[in-house]
Amino acid sequence: MRLALRADAGPEIGLGHVRRCTPLVRALRSFGADMSVLSATPDEWPDDIAASAWEEDERALATQGFDGLIADWAVTDRATCTHFHQAGLALVLIGNSTPDAPARLTLRQSLRPCIETGAVRSGAAYLLLPPDLVQAPPPRTGPQRLLVSLGGSQTGRLPDLLPVLHALLDGSDCLQSITLITPEAVPLFHDRLDVRAPCDTWLSLSADHDVALLAGGMSALEALASGWPCHLLPLNDPQRQRARELEELGLARWTDPEAQDWAQDLSTQLRRLLGKIELRKQRHQAGRQHIDTRGPHRCAQAILDALKT
Repeated sequence: MRLALRADAGPEIGLGHVRRCTPLVRALRSFGADMSVLSATPDEWPDDIAASAWEEDERALATQGFDGLIADWAVTDRATCTHFHQAGLALVLIGNSTPDAPARLTLRQSLRPCIETGAVRSGAAYLLLPPDLVQAPPPRTGPQRLLVSLGGSQTGRLPDLLPVLHALLDGSDCLQSITLITPEAVPLFHDRLDVRAPCDTWLSLSADHDVALLAGGMSALEALASGWPCHLLPLNDPQRQRARELEELGLARWTDPEAQDWAQDLSTQLRRLLGKIELRKQRHQAGRQHIDTRGPHRCAQAILDALKT
């Protein structure tokens, strides 16, 4: 079966689309699928994926001889989906921001109770997480090390966030240091703040950091599955939806940056998580018990089954 997959990365949308599609491509190839990965940002993909540059109109994919198209778009356009449907190209959509669009299968990346009927799959069993996630070490006592990574959505938020981090460093006995992952230039205003550029191996930093502040995208699911206690600061609507979901399941708490007192709430919640080892232990256990890493193979099998019909 000859399949195409479309997904991009970048400063505005982060690395999440590429990160979750990477294990899916590997799983589909392990089942024998002939995969072509097409991306406006091919350099953001791992070398073994061999992504090719694609900057043409999306609709041109309907004439390339593929048996199916797997699309993880930042924004799903119903008209484009309808075009593929009318052209006879089977479409598989990935993600939660999918309107009522004609698709052979939709793989929602949600922790909501699993749906395995009709043309939708969702739930923890279908999360596209790497099978080789680095497992976070058990929570430890003593001053904690905080990692802050808000992905591509953090643009414009750092000027408001930096004073909160500064106050935490100066006013919390339970905080040892902060590592900030960002593509933006940040003044090193504190000797216990380390600024690093984004990378696709950021999760390996869980061995050197005790708690994470994340936006609520793909990185939050990876952190939870690895047992890394985290607090969420969602910066767009899909992230807010996931943050609410994770809080309802008891896996994480979140702060709404649109609330008037968001800075105070964020500081309070982080101090609580940093200072209470029993809370960190509970989060460490809950995420790993709720999420496994077999999602890519389940999704690959669902895709192949759907495209055979």
